[in-house]
Amino acid sequence: MSLHIRKEPTIILNILLLTIGITFSSSGFTDQSGNHKRTNSDASINHTTDSHEQNKPIAGLKKKITSLRKALDKVIADLEEITGPTTPKKVGDLYGGGIIFYIDSSGMHGLIASLADQSDGIPWVGGDDIIYAVARADGFGVGHQNTTLIIASHKTVNLISDYAAKLAMDYSVQDDGISACTGLASEICHKNWYLPSASELALLYSQKDLVGGFAQDTYWSSSEVESTNDRDRDTYGIYFASNTSKYGIGFHNSQLSKTDNARVRAIRSF
Repeated sequence: MSLHIRKEPTIILNILLLTIGITFSSSGFTDQSGNHKRTNSDASINHTTDSHEQNKPIAGLKKKITSLRKALDKVIADLEEITGPTTPKKVGDLYGGGIIFYIDSSGMHGLIASLADQSDGIPWVGGDDIIYAVARADGFGVGHQNTTLIIASHKTVNLISDYAAKLAMDYSVQDDGISACTGLASEICHKNWYLPSASELALLYSQKDLVGGFAQDTYWSSSEVESTNDRDRDTYGIYFASNTSKYGIGFHNSQLSKTDNARVRAIRSF
């Protein structure tokens, strides 16, 4: 069914534009009696006036066509938010408000990175006490689950600041990946971003040059360290400069205190 999402609105638009064109060509240059507006004598006297009058409906038609195409683009984008893309994508494509940094073998599912950091330094925990969110899932596509658990766990504490997971979840951007959403019904706005899991963050690190915009600094993941030996106060992060983390070798040994400040780069899946 999704294979026809792009074709059907396009056919409808073409029919609509053809109808408008036929209506315009058949009625735009006749008077109410059906006679042609201009005579030979009128043509020589009122050429400038006639040309100006004729251009009015043409300009109006062009404006309507532009509006229809924008409306069609929004319909397609809204449908793809639910069903996924209608054509295969590849790593490096600008899509869904960011850049694709991972794609599966089908080309229809993958991960999108936002084009800029959401924070240059923010704690993982935003309450007045250290929380354990049980956000221990790792792998591809599980960062959203971790982010949801982190936000839910904060509902029981006294918030004293924003925190990484909420900043990622609250992020939204228009289709160009740059402009902030304004709430206009006509704009294409991409939401459902989240804080990447440790593995998703490691993959993002491997594509850091492709995605771009990263600082030589530590970035948060949403994956908590297992709660043993009082390690529930830590979570994973990666230092985006070399394979050596600021806190150890490799991302699985990069344990940060949840009260530390680190950067946030939101991602989303499709």
